[in-house]
Amino acid sequence: MKILLTSLLSLALISDFTFSEEGEGVTTDSLAVLIQSGNNRILDEVLYEDPTANKTMGVMFNPIATIMYEDGLKIIGGFSYFPKGTKTELSLNLMYKNESDDNDYTLNIDVLNRFYFDRKYRKGFHLISGLRLASYRDTDFPFFGNNIEMSEKAADMLGVSFGIGYRILNRNGWYWGTSMYVGRYLVENDKSDEGYNNSEFSDSFIWMELLKFGYIFK
Repeated sequence: MKILLTSLLSLALISDFTFSEEGEGVTTDSLAVLIQSGNNRILDEVLYEDPTANKTMGVMFNPIATIMYEDGLKIIGGFSYFPKGTKTELSLNLMYKNESDDNDYTLNIDVLNRFYFDRKYRKGFHLISGLRLASYRDTDFPFFGNNIEMSEKAADMLGVSFGIGYRILNRNGWYWGTSMYVGRYLVENDKSDEGYNNSEFSDSFIWMELLKFGYIFK
C-alpha cells in the first residue's frame, strides 16, 4: 500500500511540473527533492498512530522536582483532557510545596488551554493560555541568617497567563512536554495578620518546565 501511494504521488508531481504553463524543465536534483518530500509526507501519515484517537484522559508527573527538593515535600503534576475532534488540549497543572519544619506552603493551580499548530494531530508546538489560582502561607522572617517566627503572611491570588510549549506523544500512550508561560495576578485576597500586609509573590510570575511526563490512560 505504501509503495502504491508513493508511486501515485511521484507520478502526480512529475505530471504537474511537466505540463505546467511555464514549460520549465525539472532537474534531476529538484525531482529527487520532490519525491523525497512526498515520501516523507506519506510515511508520516501511514506510520503515525494518534494515541489520542481513542483515549481522552491523561495524568502527568514531574519526578525530578520531588527528588531534588530537600527542604520538605514538593509535587508537580496534573491532568490532561484531549477532547475529540479538536486541535486543543485542556490541562490542569498542580504545584504543591510544603516545608518540613513548619506549616508554610505554596500551592499553584493552573488551568490551561493548549492550541496545537500541527495540521491534524495534537503534537509538537502549541500556544498556551490559562488561569492561575495561587495560595501561600509564610511565617518565617529572615533576621541575620536566622528564621524568627513573626506575624503570618498568607494570601490567595488569581491571575492569567500566556506562553508556548512542545509535546511529544508515544503511540503506547506515554507523552513528554516542555512549556514556558508568563502571567500576572489580577486579584489578591490578603489573609495576613493585621498590620502585616506584604505579599510573598510579585504581581507577575513566570513558569518553566522541562521534565514532566504523562500517560494517556482512558
